[in-house]
Amino acid sequence: MRTAISALDKTFRFNDRINAVASRFVMRNPAQLKKDIHTHTLEDSPAVSLFRTELDDDEALPHVLTKIAARAKPGSVVYILARFNFLLPDTAKLNQLNNSYPHLTIKTYSIHTSKGQEADYIVTLGNKAGKFGMPPQKASHPLLEALLPPRESFAHAKERRLFYVALTRAKRRVYLVVGKGKVSSFVKELLDDQYDVEVNEFGEPAAVSARALACPVCQEGELTLRTKKKGRESFFFCSLSPD
Repeated sequence: MRTAISALDKTFRFNDRINAVASRFVMRNPAQLKKDIHTHTLEDSPAVSLFRTELDDDEALPHVLTKIAARAKPGSVVYILARFNFLLPDTAKLNQLNNSYPHLTIKTYSIHTSKGQEADYIVTLGNKAGKFGMPPQKASHPLLEALLPPRESFAHAKERRLFYVALTRAKRRVYLVVGKGKVSSFVKELLDDQYDVEVNEFGEPAAVSARALACPVCQEGELTLRTKKKGRESFFFCSLSPD
């Protein structure tokens, strides 16, 4: 009995510019199964866009949806994704967004539940560092750790694959919203290693602010310029310091 292996190496779901970012990102893990993906759709400009803003994610969301509405065909589907469900718009807010953008169909999913799904546009929230960030920086209970399989040696290997899932749900374009707070290490990698990411769609100042200075003391937080309430004296404040 003869057997043969057929590589499923062509996708009709996402375009080549999304593939350029997603595949390069997940393949940074040397233990990741190597795949050479070919895409049916080719684009002439980046299809992953970064929106860095001092707004909270829920305040930034209408700005992104307005951008999408201006370029999308009527009936286009938009998925809003996040690592954790509580970061997503609730039912009332989702209904409000759908009413505000009637020619878009807007749905919400956690990244986990979006597996196997596809949409014209993807908007991801929660791209920040911290306990519930992407990747999340929270410690598991020691008992739970004892019951789980050994961790992979490459840092955040599982979360890296999950981020790949988020990126590759989009047929046309992905928007990464980075609201108020410390930028995710994943987003920093996209910027520092010059991935094929659009950083000027929402204006240069927003993109530049994604490269905030690291705190020289803890090396984890970011320095934010603040002004004292009384007087004009300004100082740099670590984003991870208690208020």
